[in-house]
Amino acid sequence: MTTPLRMVVAGSTGFLGKPLCRALARAGHEVTALARNTRRAAANLPAAVKIVEFDTRTAGPWRDAVAEADVVINLCGEPIAGKRWNAAYKSVLRSSRIDPTRALVNAMASKE
Repeated sequence: MTTPLRMVVAGSTGFLGKPLCRALARAGHEVTALARNTRRAAANLPAAVKIVEFDTRTAGPWRDAVAEADVVINLCGEPIAGKRWNAAYKSVLRSSRIDPTRALVNAMASKE
């Protein structure tokens, strides 16, 4: 068995995030799920997964989890299917990916 890693998953309640968190926890890793809606995350993720509120507008426990992680996986973003890609939704798609990425990178940089 390999050494368990401290893993943080942003976008943990999405299409890819849920099965990934389950698989990582099943493999014995210490998984922290960053979620905007912690109640929904708790209902959809295994009890072994620690859930931390992810609000990029505020500093909080999520920043510490990211700074202390061995691995950070970013799956954040509004779904690309099911809505018309007008100018307004394109802006939402873009910011839903860039803003969390920027916040995560800043938190990782604070580790140094």
